[in-house]
Amino acid sequence: MKKVQTFILPLLGIAAVIMIYVFYFSPAKRPGTFDEIDKDAHVQKEVKVRILQNEGIDRNSSPEKAYFNVLDAKGVRARVAINKADLPLNIDKANLITIIGHFHGQIFDAVEIIVH
Repeated sequence: MKKVQTFILPLLGIAAVIMIYVFYFSPAKRPGTFDEIDKDAHVQKEVKVRILQNEGIDRNSSPEKAYFNVLDAKGVRARVAINKADLPLNIDKANLITIIGHFHGQIFDAVEIIVH
């Protein structure tokens, strides 16, 4: 019985360390890349990116759309367009967002934005 206890306790410790790593330090909290998105397809894809707050959000160029710039994990820059009605209220303070949509030429046409 003593041998079983000395074997199980280290296993529980190792399992706890693995769970902390997976849930706390997981790559899901880091930006993704635009490499996974086919620019010729109109399939909705999601990618986690950094919003470039220092460049601002352009709400005046179009009566229906808002535009802003983002960076992916590889430093690839993209311009994002979204309907003003779908723009989250707290996007002005966001750093990391998930954009869901597709490329339309050089602009990523987002249908939804999730703020992290």
